[in-house]
Amino acid sequence: MAFPVEEKFVEIAEAELDARFPESFRNKMMKLNGGCVQLPSDDEVDEDEVGYYELNPFYDTSDKKSMKRTCNSIVHETKTYRDDYGLPQNLIVLADEDGDLLVYKIDETGEIDPKVYWRDRDTEDLIIVANDFSELKEDV
Repeated sequence: MAFPVEEKFVEIAEAELDARFPESFRNKMMKLNGGCVQLPSDDEVDEDEVGYYELNPFYDTSDKKSMKRTCNSIVHETKTYRDDYGLPQNLIVLADEDGDLLVYKIDETGEIDPKVYWRDRDTEDLIIVANDFSELKEDV
């Protein structure tokens, strides 16, 4: 279940990842810190992989209940994938579904590209699934 998060927790994550998230993602996550999005049907993404992806939240330390709900945070999951699975340092994990990931990519200038990518667990190929986070269908 998703709940709002204060902007300060988004800013803490941005500082830890040394990047600023696109506005559409920041705004959505401040309203509902988590939730699910659906990948659009696409010729490049295997039909078996098109489905709902549960978004990693921003870690919220405002109280124990929030901490427990958000411990699988974007920062935690990104660092785990980088350290344990060799995820490139320029990728940020938004969601994980059985090893397939939704990610943002940090460009050469240190900015986060607003495109959302699907990363195939087998080939490690990156495929653009949305030019902006707002294009992804949310599960309501």
